[in-house]
This record gives sequence, C-alpha cells and structure tokens, in this order.
Amino acid sequence: MLTGKKTYMTAAGGILAAVGSYLSGDMEMGTLMNIVVTALLAVFLRTGVKADTAEAAEAAEAAPAGNYNYSYSYQDQGKLKTKRKAKAKG
Repeated sequence: MLTGKKTYMTAAGGILAAVGSYLSGDMEMGTLMNIVVTALLAVFLRTGVKADTAEAAEAAEAAPAGNYNYSYSYQDQGKLKTKRKAKAKG
C-alpha cells in the first residue's frame, strides 16, 4: 500500500507539523525553514535515487547474458594491437 510513498508522506508530515508549530507560536521562522528544506532535500534525494536505480536496472536487463573472460594473453593483446594499427592506417 505504501510502497514507494513512505518518504514523501514522512516529509509532508514533518512539514505540516512544523507549520502547525509555527502557527501556534511554538517555533521560530528559522527552525521552520530548516525543517522544510530538510524534508524537501529528502524528497529530492529519494526521487534521484529512484531514477538512478531504474536506469541501472534497465541497463542490466539490456546487457547480454553469459560468462565473459576478459583476460587476454600477451600474445592475444599483441594481435589486437596489430589489428588496430592496420585499421588505423587504412
């Protein structure tokens, strides 16, 4: 039910409590602004993390599956350099 909405609800609750305290005279304007900015930072950070993990998940799904062996012998590396030089020359 609250999946993905807990941070937003907590931030909204904190802001509402701070505004209520300010309006009742229990809190100064500086403290109110500090709480509001902190709550908004939490919301923006959560949104950024959510977007970043979604992009990483899409990239992981798009990557081909399988075992890759990235270790080349010195002989293989020499062949690769030779091929690259030949392509560069024309």
